[in-house]
This record gives sequence, structure tokens and C-alpha cells, in this order.
Amino acid sequence: MTGQQPARTSARGIRTGRGGYTGLRVVGGVVTAVLVGGATVSSVPSMLRQSDTAALTLPHGLDRVIIQSPRGDVDVREAREGEQARVEADLHWSLAKPELGLLRDSPDDGSVVVQAPCSGGNLGQCAAGFSVTVPPGTDVEVTGGFGDIDVTTTGAVSASGTGGDMTINGEPSRVELDSTMGDVTIEGLGEPPELVRVTSTMGDVTVTLPGEVSYAVTTSTDMGADPRVTVDRASDSPYVVDLETTMGSIEVLTPESASSG
Repeated sequence: MTGQQPARTSARGIRTGRGGYTGLRVVGGVVTAVLVGGATVSSVPSMLRQSDTAALTLPHGLDRVIIQSPRGDVDVREAREGEQARVEADLHWSLAKPELGLLRDSPDDGSVVVQAPCSGGNLGQCAAGFSVTVPPGTDVEVTGGFGDIDVTTTGAVSASGTGGDMTINGEPSRVELDSTMGDVTIEGLGEPPELVRVTSTMGDVTVTLPGEVSYAVTTSTDMGADPRVTVDRASDSPYVVDLETTMGSIEVLTPESASSG
């Protein structure tokens, strides 16, 4: 038990403890917020709902793509050889149509922001889901809201979401996720990432890692079964895995243990 403390310190620093009652209050607030957010969309009469699609080509020379998606699913993958990097959007609205756009500070800037803002504020229904194809090795940052997030890349991944599942694949060097309500799954990784950090309020966290190295693993759950860890552990490993959920299970598995259940 004492042997795991150095790994916890190096991975997270100082963690503020949360008691059971605090966890229950947090979960109650999360459920209320998600229900209110979902009700805003479902309360719009079907006769007022409209939909359309839009697409844009991403500029050349990118090393970072930032996707802003308050309502809608996000799917990101790397472009195959000869394939063009682009974004496709599924637009849904009742009063004001969201407009797909790309923001860039300058032509020489290596990052771009993908968004489809709603001019009508919170009135009526307004949502946009994105399917994004990025150049190989591109870092991906997703600021999500209500919707699933699915990313496959060899670049670093950073994502946050309020309601929806997150799934990360590929060979990302770093993965940092913040989920309010929804399951988090990190799997199919070809190379050990230097950092996997997940903070979740309500949902299961499952991480499957290559089994040929050891990891500095720290886990914390307030309301859930004891974490299941089958990878080799070493507090001084350069590969850090830091997972926390208020309500849910945590599993850190090798591909062999994941397939065997």
C-alpha cells in the first residue's frame, strides 16, 4: 500500500480528498444538470426541427485541431495516404441555423478551431456533430458538451465532456480527459503513452495498455468496486496512468486480460 504513494504524488501532485456525502452531492448535481440540458433539446416541437450537412477542407500545415461542440457527437480520425484533411458537420436547429466555420490566428498558425456556433443563444434547438479527418500526428483537443467523443490519432489528445461516452484509440503520446457523465474507454493503443490522466464524476473508466512495459498507476474512486489493475506496476516508470472517478469502476488492463474478461 505504501509503495504506491510515490506514483500518486508524481502523477497528480496533491489531491484533495472527498468524503462519501460530498460525492453524493456532486453526483446529484451532475444528474440534474444533464437532465436539464437534455430537456432543452427534446422540448422543441418536431415540426420546427430542421437539419442539414456542411463540409470544409482543413488548411495545410496543421499540428493541432481544436473542436468546440457543445451539443453533438465528435468523431476524429487520421487521414489515410492520399486522403484530404477535412471536417463534415451534421447540423440540427429550430430557429437559428449553426454555421460551420474554421478559426485561425494567421496562415502560419499551426492550429485551427472547428466550430458551428448558434446565433440564437439558448432559444430553440441547435446542435452540430462533427466528423473530422486530421493529418497524421495531429494533436486533438475537444471541448464537448452533450454527445459522444471518439478519437483515433497518433498525436496528443485532450478532451472534456458533460454527457456522453469517450473512446480513444491509436497511438497518442498523451491522453487527458475530463468527463462529467459517461463511460471512458481507452483501447487499441499501439505504443505505451507517456501519460494517461482521466477525471470522471459518474461513469466507468477502462484503460487497455500495451503489456510490454510497467506503468506508474494511481487510481481513486469514491463509490465503486475496488479498481482492477492487471498491468505491471512500477512507481518510477516514465509511463504514468492517473485515473479518478467519483461513481464508477476503474480497470487498467493488458490486451490479454481485457479479452479474457
